[in-house]
Amino acid sequence: PGVYTKRYAGPEATDEDNNSKLLAALEGLPAEQRGARYQCVLAFYDPGVGGEPVFRDGRFEGRIATERRGSGGFGYDPIFEPEEEVPGGRTVGQMSTQEKHASSHRGQAARAMAEYLQKEGW
Repeated sequence: PGVYTKRYAGPEATDEDNNSKLLAALEGLPAEQRGARYQCVLAFYDPGVGGEPVFRDGRFEGRIATERRGSGGFGYDPIFEPEEEVPGGRTVGQMSTQEKHASSHRGQAARAMAEYLQKEGW
């Protein structure tokens, strides 16, 4: 769904609607053709200091499962299998909050930005 992730099934779509539309679009495709990625980019800019904004990103690679599994998380979590899992393995919706945060795109980007900010004395 890319930049239309939240509105994939329409402007008023729920997470359930988006998941259903994506599962239907990929129906019958093998695991190797169901690749997916969560990506997060954080930006930091201090106009008082000037200079260029600083960007840090994180990526969470995986694939879209063939069915929903798990009730944790939100959005596409019940149908997103991390690449470390075998096809048919756990989805992010089945992971603990701690596991998700350790691997997630947002966690990676936030840790990288925190490291930059600490290094720069913020």
